[in-house]
Amino acid sequence: EVSSSGDWAKTSYQVIATYGAAHHRATDSSVSEGYSLVACDISSGRTHQIRVHMLHLGHPLVADDKYLVSGEDLDSDRSWCPRLFLHCYRICFADMGAADVKVVCPLPMDLKRALMTLGAADEERKCSDSLFGDTSWQREILRPPLTVWRPSTRVLRRVVEILGSSIAPVRLSDLDSDGEIRQLMAAESISRIDKAWLSKHWDVFELVPGEEMEGPCVRLRPAHAAGDGSPENDLELQIEAVRCELEDLRRQK
Repeated sequence: EVSSSGDWAKTSYQVIATYGAAHHRATDSSVSEGYSLVACDISSGRTHQIRVHMLHLGHPLVADDKYLVSGEDLDSDRSWCPRLFLHCYRICFADMGAADVKVVCPLPMDLKRALMTLGAADEERKCSDSLFGDTSWQREILRPPLTVWRPSTRVLRRVVEILGSSIAPVRLSDLDSDGEIRQLMAAESISRIDKAWLSKHWDVFELVPGEEMEGPCVRLRPAHAAGDGSPENDLELQIEAVRCELEDLRRQK
């Protein structure tokens, strides 16, 4: 709890977006009214600091099984958010050579899906993109390029690089036999690049028919393919990205 006799702790926060009843999906009766997406910057490292400070302000974290007073509120949150909505998106430190290092980690898919439930895919939504003047919410956290580092995505990123540099779709068998990909697969305990693996990343890749004797080929979905930078193409990519996110939500139901 927050107490005048406790240890010093400081949390700065920034509201990124707010979600109310007007933005909830009509089919999601489980989502109660009034949510805020908040970025926090802690100047100290007390146990459960963000959770306790937000609770003290009257805004407990979503699906917090320790600090939510009402069991009904927890059950309601868990119906659309599978776990505590708390993610460390950025950490800064000095390495052994005294050089400053910043690591940014995009939002995990389960929390991203929860945001989509609240309406984060709505293009007209107004939100703050600059988090504390240092990190882009849209480009680095919510919808980062596929080649940006994320945990356990070395195989995925290598496949994206190969497809992104190829004009034509690439044979699935060629990806599975690629030497560099095979090394990365061993490190990530992936046995094969096949239809089953692609199905786990359906929003990134799509299968297309190949020559009769060559088997299926793979290409990037339009939302992830390199564009020409024109406003028309950028709009098409945004539409495709939102379409994929909404399709993913339907799969979860």
